[in-house]
Amino acid sequence: MLNFLNFEYFLALAEEKNFTRAAKKLFISQQSLSGHISSLEEELGVLLFERTVPLKLTYAGRVFREYAAAFLSERDEMLKEIGDIKDYTRGEIRIGISHTRGKVFLPRILPRFKQEYPHIQISVLEGNNQELASALKEGDIDLMIDRLPFLVEETETVRLGTEEVLLILPDALLESVFSEEKDHVLTEIEKTGRLSMLKDCPFLLNKPGNTVRSIADNMFLEEGFKPQIVMETENIETLLELCKAGMGITFYPQLFFSGRESLPLSKKLHVIRMEREDARFHLGIGYSKKRFISRATRAFIEMAGQV
Repeated sequence: MLNFLNFEYFLALAEEKNFTRAAKKLFISQQSLSGHISSLEEELGVLLFERTVPLKLTYAGRVFREYAAAFLSERDEMLKEIGDIKDYTRGEIRIGISHTRGKVFLPRILPRFKQEYPHIQISVLEGNNQELASALKEGDIDLMIDRLPFLVEETETVRLGTEEVLLILPDALLESVFSEEKDHVLTEIEKTGRLSMLKDCPFLLNKPGNTVRSIADNMFLEEGFKPQIVMETENIETLLELCKAGMGITFYPQLFFSGRESLPLSKKLHVIRMEREDARFHLGIGYSKKRFISRATRAFIEMAGQV
């Protein structure tokens, strides 16, 4: 008789391609696993595995794997929803957010949320845009806080606000490149937001896949020049410190200045708010429409919007 247990045993064997490893993973004997698979094949009237080393799925096995995975996924979603109806004050919320944005947003939201929902476990996955989009698509996270629009199809999103990317320039670097023209260059960039005047300057940028890097690349492309990139890193705070040291020009989200003593940070830096629409982007929180969202998760979304 087809049942969820047989589906689980089959999928474990399909993944491991070895009876011994799969049985160990399932905490059952190899003989028991072999018996379950043989019974399943007998009931279906087809061979699901070619008994080679390693095991190979037959065509029927590959078809059955798709349905078995879908059935188990539907079962898990059903159990989540039933459990939420029974007791929505317990459970887990998995949140995806960028490395740097997390330290700005989560301290504003999580203490209040944990006070109202003390038995909800929170786990946080930090990564860049592409990593978070992949995690949401695969169901590894429940919520994603990122730039809108999300790179994942069939997501429901709530807009949280607008972020603006600032241009950070070391004074010593500008002095060395432009000399007496430095003040004129700064004035022109403040007026126009154009970056082409800085084409001969070194830049410090996030690695591709990050929001700020995507915005910077679009600016460079629009203005028709390729920047001199002297360093790339995932950590935007490292870029800011290297910028302060005069190593190059960088970009930094205005929101991340929250809590600092002063916006310019030091007399060594020029912080420019560029008057251009492509330096701004909308931030949102969202989830996959394909998966069940608990009441506690919806409460978190509402709270994030309020904060």
